[in-house]
Amino acid sequence: YAKLKDPIKDKITVTNMWPYQKIWIASQTDGDGALIGVGSNLSYEYAEKALKQFETLGYLPENELERIEQSSTPYRRPPYSFVGDGFLAVGDSACVTTPWGGEGVPYAWLLCQIASEEFGKAMKEPGILKKESVWNVNLRYQELQGALFAKNLALLPGALSCKPEENDYEFKKSIIVQDESEQGQGWILINAYLIGEKIFKHYMNYPKDPTGMKDWIEQADALWKKTVSMATLAEEDLALIDTKIKAVDNSAQIDN
Repeated sequence: YAKLKDPIKDKITVTNMWPYQKIWIASQTDGDGALIGVGSNLSYEYAEKALKQFETLGYLPENELERIEQSSTPYRRPPYSFVGDGFLAVGDSACVTTPWGGEGVPYAWLLCQIASEEFGKAMKEPGILKKESVWNVNLRYQELQGALFAKNLALLPGALSCKPEENDYEFKKSIIVQDESEQGQGWILINAYLIGEKIFKHYMNYPKDPTGMKDWIEQADALWKKTVSMATLAEEDLALIDTKIKAVDNSAQIDN
C-alpha cells in the first residue's frame, strides 16, 4: 500500500502490469493511494529485491510506502491424480492455480464442481469409496482445464527466458495467451511450445481407469524432465540481482 506523492498527476485509473517482472499497480480505496503488487518464486525477500530493482527503471510514480501485506500461493505441478480410496485433493492442497498468475479460486472451484458431481453419484453406493468409482474426476478435470494448464506451465519458462522488451511484446501481441490463431508465433517460445504441445496431448490422453496409470506417469515424467523449472530461473535471476546490488554498493563506497 503506497501514498502517491502527486495524487493529481499520478492518479491510478487503470491497472497497469509489467509481466516480465510480475509487477502491477492499481488503485485503492484511498484516492491518493495505490496498490503495488509483485509476484515471485522462492521467497518474500526475492520479491522485495525484484521490486527495488524495478523501481530504478522509473515506471512507477513517486510514492511513499504505507504498509506491506504478504501471502503465498502454491506454484507447482498438481498431482497426477486427485483421487484415492476415500480421498480427494482440491484447492491449494492440490496446487490448482493458473500458471500465468497463480490465482486459484475460480480454477479450484471447477475441480470442486466436478468432484461434487462424481462423488455425489459414487456415494449413493454403500461402503468406502474406491478410486475407480471416482476416477472420472481426473478425466473430466484434465479435459476441461488440467491439460491446458500443464501446457502453459511448460510454456512459461520459455516466455520468461527473454529480454523484458521481448516479453512485453509477447503479451501485447497475444503470443502467450490463449488465442489459437496466434499460437506458436513467437520464435523465442518454439522449444517450450513444442514440449508444451506434447504435454497437452499426453494429458488429454489421460488413462480411462487406474490400470493404465503406471505407464502414463512414466511418460509424463519423461516429458516434464525436458522442461525448465521456474525455480531455476528465479534462482538465476536472484543471483543476478544480488550481483547488481553489490556492484552499486561497491561503486558508492568508491565514490565516498
